[in-house]
Amino acid sequence: MKDITVRDAGESFAKIKGMEGAMITGLTFENVYMPGSSTPARTLQEMNFLNKEHYSGVTIKPIQNDEPRPLTNLALHRPTVASSNDGAAKVV
Repeated sequence: MKDITVRDAGESFAKIKGMEGAMITGLTFENVYMPGSSTPARTLQEMNFLNKEHYSGVTIKPIQNDEPRPLTNLALHRPTVASSNDGAAKVV
């Protein structure tokens, strides 16, 4: 894919999804401009590819940065505490 200006990133994420034993390989993205950006995307995440499975050999030109580490939900399946008090002191 080369010299692409994306007008609308869509409501959901894009995906590169091969299958075990049938990987997607050798993709090259060059000069892909996302909405609101004046510079080409440098990572798959910037191009809204958030679902990535069974792939290798992706090249992003002219510049490719390392993909950001996936976010980890540290609160998932952990106990929680809630309060209706915002902690503001009462003025008397």
